[in-house]
Amino acid sequence: MRPGAPTLRSRVADALLYAAAAMLVAIVCINFVNVTGRYLFAHALEWGEETMQFLMIGGVFLATAKVTLDREHIRMDLLLHRLGARARGWAELVVDAVVIGTLMTVTCAGFPVIVKLIQFGQKSEGSGIPVAIPQLAVPIGLGTAALLLLIGIFADRTRNGDVAAEESTAPVEVRT
Repeated sequence: MRPGAPTLRSRVADALLYAAAAMLVAIVCINFVNVTGRYLFAHALEWGEETMQFLMIGGVFLATAKVTLDREHIRMDLLLHRLGARARGWAELVVDAVVIGTLMTVTCAGFPVIVKLIQFGQKSEGSGIPVAIPQLAVPIGLGTAALLLLIGIFADRTRNGDVAAEESTAPVEVRT
């Protein structure tokens, strides 16, 4: 593969990020129509508020895959930068394992809930859409994030031959 060429992991994460961005655009459009209708025509969309909430939640969970892949979660890394490259690699591996375990726990717990929502045929009050549809964003987003992170761990190991981290990108103080 060419250096700098997008991997399948990054393409999947980007696709979910674009879906999240499209949801955000839809929220802005619905909000514009809703506000215009409310204040100019004294008639708001009955389904507008609820749909915007579903889209926002869906966007957050779908974008999780990209944020996880790029390691842009909020994290406390003060001590991490003080470790050597090898210890930092091991620490990041442990953190990745905990993150994967957490993501997979929520993903696996989410699917039975969605199956029950489908079986019950539960629909939302305002928009009338099946509640299982927006709920699917949780296991799709978190499950994909876990899978991409797991693939990344193995890709890094095979590329580096070890779990040692690459050199730190943190600024290094040089004393002369």
